[in-house]
Amino acid sequence: MAVVSKLASELSKLKAQIHSVRKDIKQLHKENRQTTSQLISLIQEHKHRRADILSDDTQRLIKSYREAVSVTEQKIETLKPVLLGLIMGSGLNWSTDESLREIVLECSSSRSGNSDSSDDDDGSFDYDPGE
Repeated sequence: MAVVSKLASELSKLKAQIHSVRKDIKQLHKENRQTTSQLISLIQEHKHRRADILSDDTQRLIKSYREAVSVTEQKIETLKPVLLGLIMGSGLNWSTDESLREIVLECSSSRSGNSDSSDDDDGSFDYDPGE
């Protein structure tokens, strides 16, 4: 009987601890929600301040610069394979010329995402003038 009594007492203590831990967790969740709410408010306030600091003209100028950079990056990615094809098809020994080697390696790096699409793609370009 003493063992049962001891176990019942132990169980009671553990239940009290669980209740206390659950209460603490509820309080921490409440504090977390309050902190998150404050953080969101601060972020929104920061966005408004930043928008107020920059004039509308400046914001439009920044947006146009970002768009121009994006367009330029797209053009560069489009022209890389063309330049690579010109160098490879020219017959020049690009591997011995440091500047050409750097160009070929740079242009080839953007093709790395496409290398899984074909098993026989060795990175070279085949050009047949009869096509």
